[in-house]
Amino acid sequence: MSFFWDKEGGGYFSTALGDSSLVLRMKEEYDGAEPSPNSYAVMNLVKFAGITYKDEFLDKAKRTMKLYEPMLNKAPIVFPHMVAAMDTYFQPRKQIIFAGDPKSDSVREMITAAYRVFDPYRVILHADGGQGQSYLRSLGLEFISEGTMAKEGKATAYVCQNFTCSLPTNNLQEFEKIIDVHANAG
Repeated sequence: MSFFWDKEGGGYFSTALGDSSLVLRMKEEYDGAEPSPNSYAVMNLVKFAGITYKDEFLDKAKRTMKLYEPMLNKAPIVFPHMVAAMDTYFQPRKQIIFAGDPKSDSVREMITAAYRVFDPYRVILHADGGQGQSYLRSLGLEFISEGTMAKEGKATAYVCQNFTCSLPTNNLQEFEKIIDVHANAG
């Protein structure tokens, strides 16, 4: 995304830096039939900040929203996806981390339970104890350590808000109660 980022004005151009065939680099300003790239970028930056804990993503999201603030104040109806992204920006960061074998029935039951509860502000991560978990740690998610593992060989869920997690549970009914409260918190 660095090829598209406007370091001076904020926001994202629709074309990459360095294309000599372009006379002018444009930024789409409104959400039409498809959301604008900047609206998508803000939503993705906020979600990625919820995964990585890195404020640099929130800073870019904030600069992009600030760039469009005058137009948003004037006619928010032409920016529905940007408004949704802004709403997400101002919500608590929520994460659900599943530990265990992704092919096991217990993990699948917990994932199914999580998706029964509508919560557009959360991110769901999977600590599989292998390559996926190593990748998450390579992104800087140090809290997904070797200790973030399935308990008693069952799927285990870690439900977190603003990077503070409840005690891990491998009980499906207990997990369902936690996520009901979690979805309504904020």
